[in-house]
Amino acid sequence: MTITEVVTDPYGEPDPCNREGWARVRNLVESGAAGVVIVRWPSSIAPDHSPDLRHREIGWLQERGVRLRYSWAPLASTGGETK
Repeated sequence: MTITEVVTDPYGEPDPCNREGWARVRNLVESGAAGVVIVRWPSSIAPDHSPDLRHREIGWLQERGVRLRYSWAPLASTGGETK
């Protein structure tokens, strides 16, 4: 696996589409530069109180054939991949 870019996505805004860092992730995906996205844990995409936003983004990635993986040890030890 080649690391294309490390994107910083400061937390605060629950909707990932309104964050500059996640917008960069989407641009990389749309350009074909990213086939895998690695985040620390699911709430890195959207907070636990906004699962609909998180599921929307996971679906968006999957529709484009992009795999989502997690780097947090308990999730990574199970393969760290969403289905």
